[in-house]
Amino acid sequence: MISIICPTRNRPEMYAAMVDSCLSLAKEPDRIEIITYVDHGDHSLASISVPPNVTCINGPQLATAPRYNRSADFAQGPIIFTMNDDVLFRTQDWDAILRAAIPPDDIYCLYPDDGFRQRCGFAIISKKWIEIVGYYHYPALHHNFGDTWMEDIGSQVGRLAMLPILCEHNHPLCNKREWDDNDREQSGGELSKYKRDEQIYNDGHSDRLDAASRLRDIIRRGCG
Repeated sequence: MISIICPTRNRPEMYAAMVDSCLSLAKEPDRIEIITYVDHGDHSLASISVPPNVTCINGPQLATAPRYNRSADFAQGPIIFTMNDDVLFRTQDWDAILRAAIPPDDIYCLYPDDGFRQRCGFAIISKKWIEIVGYYHYPALHHNFGDTWMEDIGSQVGRLAMLPILCEHNHPLCNKREWDDNDREQSGGELSKYKRDEQIYNDGHSDRLDAASRLRDIIRRGCG
């Protein structure tokens, strides 16, 4: 099972397009689940048809990182795929490509080509990684640097790789649509919010070293 973790907020059309592209291009859509955190009071998904693959988790309005973490608690699959609701999958049989890239010890940080940054914008890690490290998105972060955090750890252990899967990120910075409130929040809103997460990231260097050490130990011991 591949668990897509994709919170959404007041974007029913974009979310529906993401879900449709994800499942329609999958080789085995029945082995994919989509876990979606939705704020209390946000009834926008009622306007669209949601397939049975989707599980909605309702809760109070949270920052980006806590929404991902709360959603991941409900994931049934061993593969945890970070996703945004403004993304379109573009690669046929993307799930087969992903499964073929998983190493035997389940320690990895993979990511698709987002057609934008050519960096880890949508981290794919294992539930085993989360159990060893102790968290999915670093709990102290709010909106930014979550994938960058995992990217750095993956690089340290030599398990970082971009997959030949295109997940087109329709971000306003690509001039593909207008900015909305979600973009402003997830991009930090006020500069001070971005700087806050940047400082948390910089101050967390030792925590990333510790996480990498734990994962590296599992790799060296060849633990299954």
